[in-house]
Amino acid sequence: MKKLLLVTLFALFLIPTAKAQLGRGELRLGYGFLPTTDVKHAPSTQEKWGSISLDYSFRVIGGLGVGATGVYSSDDVNNYYSLMPFVKMRWLNLKIVSFYSRAGLGWRYEQMKGHSDLNRSRMAWQVSPIGIEVGTKVAAYAEGGIGDLGYLVAGLRLRF
Repeated sequence: MKKLLLVTLFALFLIPTAKAQLGRGELRLGYGFLPTTDVKHAPSTQEKWGSISLDYSFRVIGGLGVGATGVYSSDDVNNYYSLMPFVKMRWLNLKIVSFYSRAGLGWRYEQMKGHSDLNRSRMAWQVSPIGIEVGTKVAAYAEGGIGDLGYLVAGLRLRF
């Protein structure tokens, strides 16, 4: 009963805080070319198709944001599921164009197709030293880096 009361009080505390923070959240959907799972784990004869990612981030102060990204990628042999918290720093913000850098570190689950006894967990990571967003509330973005998302990630961002 005490746990339920604490969770309820915490939720009631968050509702006014969330309303006051409108305009600071971002949701992004992206496609990544050549994630490290394609490069490291799959021989050249296997079919590789990149990664799909879904991010949520929250601007903390100024250009600094924090968030998490979920990533899915696959090849002929494995499915890869990653979850990474990340930090994002917007370092140049013009009217409709902004430049940023971001880095994330988390966990990746590797599922071998047809062999559940060979599944394993590994560290997931992404470092993107340069990214660009074009737009205001809805924007297109592209970023260059290395890691579980890929060498080049592109997609759409929605700010709310």
